[in-house]
Formats: sequence, C-alpha cells, structure tokens
Amino acid sequence: NAETWGDPTRLLVCALSCFLYVVRSTSAAEILIKMFDTNATTSIDTAPLIPTPEGREHHDSVSRRSSSFLGYKGFKPLVAYCFGLNYILGVGFLTLPWAFMQAGYMLTIISLLAISGLALLSSWWIIEACSRAEAIVSDKEHTMDKPIFKITQRRFELGDLLNLFIGPSARVVYMLGLSMYMYGSLWSYTSVFSSSISAHLGLPFINGGHSCDVVSDLSDGCQGLYKSYVLIFAIFVIPVACLDLTEQIILQVTLALFRFVCFIIIMATSAVGIASGTGMAPSTEPFRSPSAFDFSGFHLMMPVLVYAQIFHHSIPCLTQPVLKKEHNMKRIMTWLFSTTTVLYCVLGLLVSFFLGAAVKPTCTLNWDNYTGGQSDSTWWAQGISYLIVIFPAIDILSTYPLNAITLGENLYAVAPIRADLKSQRKVKILFRLLAAVPPIIGGLFVKDLAVIIDWTGLVGLLICFVSPAALLFFAVKATRTRWGDAGGWRASPYSSPFSNKWVVIAVGGLTAALVVFLFAFLVQG
Repeated sequence: NAETWGDPTRLLVCALSCFLYVVRSTSAAEILIKMFDTNATTSIDTAPLIPTPEGREHHDSVSRRSSSFLGYKGFKPLVAYCFGLNYILGVGFLTLPWAFMQAGYMLTIISLLAISGLALLSSWWIIEACSRAEAIVSDKEHTMDKPIFKITQRRFELGDLLNLFIGPSARVVYMLGLSMYMYGSLWSYTSVFSSSISAHLGLPFINGGHSCDVVSDLSDGCQGLYKSYVLIFAIFVIPVACLDLTEQIILQVTLALFRFVCFIIIMATSAVGIASGTGMAPSTEPFRSPSAFDFSGFHLMMPVLVYAQIFHHSIPCLTQPVLKKEHNMKRIMTWLFSTTTVLYCVLGLLVSFFLGAAVKPTCTLNWDNYTGGQSDSTWWAQGISYLIVIFPAIDILSTYPLNAITLGENLYAVAPIRADLKSQRKVKILFRLLAAVPPIIGGLFVKDLAVIIDWTGLVGLLICFVSPAALLFFAVKATRTRWGDAGGWRASPYSSPFSNKWVVIAVGGLTAALVVFLFAFLVQG
C-alpha cells in the first residue's frame, strides 16, 4: 500500500532480513541446483568454496554439480572474455568523453594507449605470481626438487599473494586500499542505478507515479522514489552476489551482448550527428570541439583512464574456472584490453566531437534530450534516448555482483576464522553480504558521488600497477631463492617477454611517482 511504499528504507530492511533468513538455511547455489536438478543433494555445511588440499576432491565434485545444469565444467575463453568485459566496463567509461574534453583528444589517446599497455602487463604479472605461489605452497606441503608452476583449484587473492611473498603489512595496506576502492565503486553503482531509473520511470503510489530528477528535486516523493529503486536494486544484486561465477554464465554473457549493442548505438548516433552537422538537439549555443593537447586537464583525465581499465583485483577470481589456463589466460587478457582500448578511443573521439563542451561527466545523460537533430523528437529518437540513458543502470546489474564477489573474497581470505568454519559456504556468503550490503545502505542517504572516480582511480593506480609489479618482483625472488635458476625470471609457463626485473622496477617506480603527483593535484582541488 501507499504507506508501505512511502517508507522504502523499512522495506529494504525487511527484504534483507528475509534474504538473510533464507541464506541461514541454504545457499543461492543450492537453490539454483535444486531448481534444475531434483536429485541434487549438495550440502552447504560440507562444501568448501576455497578448497584445501584435503578437501579439493570434494570441492571439485560440488563445483561440477553446481555448474552441470548449464553444460559447463569450466570457462571457455569466450565465456571468460564476456565475464572480463563485465568486470572492466562498469561506469568508468561513461566519463571518458568528458576526459577527452578536459585534456585534449591526442593527449588522452596517447595516455590511454600507455595505461592499457601497462594494465595488460600487470594482468600477466598477477597470473604469473599465482603460478609461483602455487609452487611455493605445494613445496611446503610436499618438498619438490623442481618447481611446478601451475594454477590449480587453490585460489590466491591479491592479498594472499602479497602476504605470502612480501609480508602481512603489505596485505594490510592492500586491503585498506582495496576496501576504499571497492566500497566507493559499489556505492557509486547504487547511486547511478537508482538516479538513472528514477529520472525516467515512476512507480505507482510514489511521487504521484511520476519520474523525477533526484539531484534537483528534494521533495519527499522524489526521494522516496529514489530509495524504492535502491530497494529494487538490492533485491536483484545481493542474491546474485552470493552466486559463484559458474552460476552466473547466462546472465553475464547476456548483459555483455547488451553492452555491445548500447556501445554501437552511442557511437552510431554520434557519428551520424557529426556527419550531418546536427547536435544532440537544436541549440543556439556556440559549439566548442576538444583540443588536441591540454595539459592543464591531465590530472583530471588520468584517474578516469585508470578507473576505466582496472579489474586486476578480480583476475585471480576470473582465472580459477578458466579451462587450459596456461594456454588461454594471457590471450584472454590481450583480447580484453585490446577490445576496451579500441572501444574507448572510438567512443571518446565520437562523443566528444559530437557534444563538444556540453558533454557531461556521465555522457549518457546527454541523450536525455536526444531528438536526432529534428525540431521535435520522433518515436525512434525517444526510443534511443530511453535506451541509452537507462543503459548505465542495466550495465551495473552485471558489474555490481562481480565486484561485490571480489571484495567479499578478499575480506573472507584475511578474516581470522577457524579453518572448520571457513570451509562452510554460508560463512563465505556472509562475507559477500558484508561487501554487498553496506554500499546499498550508503546509497540510501548519499547520491552525489561525482568525485568518487578521481579518488578511486588514484587508488586504482596502486592496485593496477604498483601492487602487481611489487608482487612479481618478490615472487621471483622467493622462487629463485628456493630453486635457483629453475625458479628465476621467465621460468613459469605464464611468463611473458616483459617478465623482466628492470621492466617491473620501471613500471612500479614510475606509477608510484604518478600517484604522488596526482594526489597532490587532488588535494589542492
């Protein structure tokens, strides 16, 4: 009724309470298994999510059972590619055209190519570090004369790797940075989803059934609409965040395809507008296209580029279910960063030259008044406008659970919990809830997170470049100390020509200097 809908915060608490009650007695994976397999008898009390040596065989059986109804025993390269795109393409890329305007299109493209190349190298280094960690841990369990560099069902999060190769203090610093980055990102996802939907779709009994701009309209009805969409968002993303990746294949692949369609529409309408000389809508304001170089906007552009290309904290989670990892993982990373680099360049150029100085930090909002260059909006122009403006909200439905899983896995890995409790699935789900729920609650009260990309992008530089460089340097040091040249640089099948001591030092040092430089600019405002 109207009274209940008028208090969405209370409704959110009730919904989460019901969901927690369900989680207490069963798991999201078990629900799905039972829906498709009436003979399933998996027990969450005995199915470890991160396998221990003695429990690995049982874990593999459970994993096969949980994904068998989809016909998968692991991720094929195309499936992993779609997951990777959903990890990377959150909401950061929506700010790219604005970054092109701030720093100039040539400076931005050159910087993007450099950032993308370094991001690719860092992803390879993380994968290689995982293989070296497996060798070190396996050697502690059963002494080996020669290292065996492989990636098994044993998962090492970045925090685990830093703890193993550098020490506990490195893991503490990393977890503080990761928590700041991930909670801020998830918070912004909540705000973007609820604000976007509220601006275009009303709900019965709330705000008279009308949509509204939650930033400018501070009325109780409009704020109630916003909070109601926060609730709807929570009801969808929180249960999905409790699923394993193998249980999200259909959802993630579908949303990856949807993302490509929206990319094409955004770029096509921009290209048509540039070719025909028509703007977003008839306007008498003078048009200003982006310059080639504008170094005064460099400090604004760089965090945006990093934020748009970072997903390195999720690479261990993505790597584990991939088939034939030693052959596929480096190729998948190359495809991912090549795809995003090309898309970002084309998107940034077309949209910035189409909109000029009028481009907004979230560029899809410019399509709110899209008329196709006509004096009056046609039905097809309205359809394009609606699809593009709603696109970030739909996009976030796939991105939020993936990032919540990553944060939950890292919190779970460092939690001081007894081994017998840590092997239970419901304990792991509680940590995923710890990652997924607080940003939802924060989104109920704070909507304007415009500066989040600057600060999360800055932290992202540490996660994306400094941590992997330091990680591989000390990982090679550890394996070389143990096995000599057999554990040295480029000894792992996951090594690349850039697995080189001086390349690693150069990337880590230059990135650390860039972090200090950008931090100084952000502090000065």
